[in-house]
Amino acid sequence: MQYFILVWVVGVQWALFGYSLSFGPDVRSLIGGLDWFGLKGVRLEPFKDYAATVPRQAFMVFPMMFAARRCSASSPARSPGWSRSLRPPVS
Repeated sequence: MQYFILVWVVGVQWALFGYSLSFGPDVRSLIGGLDWFGLKGVRLEPFKDYAATVPRQAFMVFPMMFAARRCSASSPARSPGWSRSLRPPVS
């Protein structure tokens, strides 16, 4: 259950502001702006600056899959005995 909640939270964060901050128009060449906050203006047409043939929505989903995969790698909820196996034995 913890994993599903974590994937949902990361997905919502990525869709709301993560994609815009990562790939949006530059703000002083440091970080992307919030011009695409909530995926406003992200449609099926390709964005010529990044990939001339890949739709923006597909370009948005691909990095989000890596973020979701990272949730499963860092979550101790993947196995019930996983966190107990890392503790030293009690004598």
